[in-house]
Order: sequence, then C-alpha cells, then structure tokens
Amino acid sequence: MARICTRPRSSYPERQGINDSRSLNHDDGGHHGNPEAEREGCAGHFVEGRLDAVTTPVLEKDLTALMAGGERFLVLDLGGLDYVSSAGLRTILTVTKRLREKQGRLLLASLKSVVREVFDISGFSSIIPIFESVDAAISGLG
Repeated sequence: MARICTRPRSSYPERQGINDSRSLNHDDGGHHGNPEAEREGCAGHFVEGRLDAVTTPVLEKDLTALMAGGERFLVLDLGGLDYVSSAGLRTILTVTKRLREKQGRLLLASLKSVVREVFDISGFSSIIPIFESVDAAISGLG
C-alpha cells in the first residue's frame, strides 16, 4: 500500500536538527549558526514511506504551502524514504526550479542507499545537492 508521511522535523523528537516546517529562524535561535539560514529562514521536512504517483501530491502540497509562506530554503530529510518513483522525482525537480526562481534552494539529506541510487542513476544528484545529514545540509547553505 502506498503511503507517505511528511511532517515538520520538530514532530520527530529522535530526529532533531531542524526546528519545524516553518523556519529555522525562531526566537530560540534555531539557525544552528548558519548566517544564511538565520537571515532567510530554512524550512525542513522529514519524509518517510513511499514517494510515488499516489503519495507525491501530499509532499507537493506541503512544500507549496511552505514556499507560499515565503520559505526559500528547504531541507528534506529523506532518511525514512523507502522508495521514490518518477512522479516523486518530478515533484522534487519542480520544487527545485521554483525555489531557484526565488533565489532559493532545495537540499536533500540522509538518503538511504536504494533511494540515493535512484537519484544517481537519474542524474538528479548532479542537479540537487545531497548531504549525508540534515546538519551537513544546513551547513551547505552558507
């Protein structure tokens, strides 16, 4: 059965690093020392399950809402993602292009080897920055 769970990182206490889906630029100083993230804000989402034609609209809706709210820098923690289809890749590419139009960036983090292989074979890993961890992705904004 197709499923996806996409949530603000703050709702996953065992996966801390990004404060919530709205911004790292909170009153608690959650920018993690990154001046770019502090200045512009950086939203993060943890994605788990399958990203396919059935579930992709959920992720697209969430990311579109973040961008509509003014977010220009998004970090997707894909550590819980087990499968990504061409529909999922298309959504990620679309979000990447929309963010670039706003001088923003989409960064991916914590990909499982099977998911990383899909990004490598499709050539997406040469288009979208991929990091070993969320902290590395946040540092990559600077």
